[in-house]
Amino acid sequence: MQNKTSIHLEVEAKIAVPSLEPIRERLKRLGADAGPVTRQEDLYLEDPENRRLKKDCGLRLRRQTDATRQTLTLTWKGPRMPGPYKSRQETEFQVSDYDAVVALFQQLGLTPAVRVEKSRQVWTFGPCLICLDELPHLGAFVEIEGPDENRVRDMLRRLDLADRPHISQGYARLTQKAKKSKTE
Repeated sequence: MQNKTSIHLEVEAKIAVPSLEPIRERLKRLGADAGPVTRQEDLYLEDPENRRLKKDCGLRLRRQTDATRQTLTLTWKGPRMPGPYKSRQETEFQVSDYDAVVALFQQLGLTPAVRVEKSRQVWTFGPCLICLDELPHLGAFVEIEGPDENRVRDMLRRLDLADRPHISQGYARLTQKAKKSKTE
């Protein structure tokens, strides 16, 4: 198995929507390509001082499962850059042993901090990825990732989402907030 490391700038807009079905229909009309529906389990790792969180960075181990296979990806998300959308440097690569990765990071003083589960379908339109996400207790979201702000803005316009507020927080923070509000 050849493992490829990806280092890229992620430019992303995230929009909460009441339903994903109208977005699916628009994507079909645009001629976008639909990927399979997958189940993703994201585990965010942190040290006792929460240094990554304080720097607005993240270390994520993702288990993604679809009807035919499972992949494991380790991702480092760097600090956010200024701009109208969430932009950050991202480094990721596949790993083969989930438990070994968690054990290694625990030996380095990092522990599981947040677990996020979601159903995701990724659509492709030109250079953009459009992720249709459903998260228990949080709802439905559309994430648009593109190579630059102009392409993301254009895709938002094409999907009639340009006037909707953007959510700058990641799913890990949204999940933490939801769990905290449940306990209060």
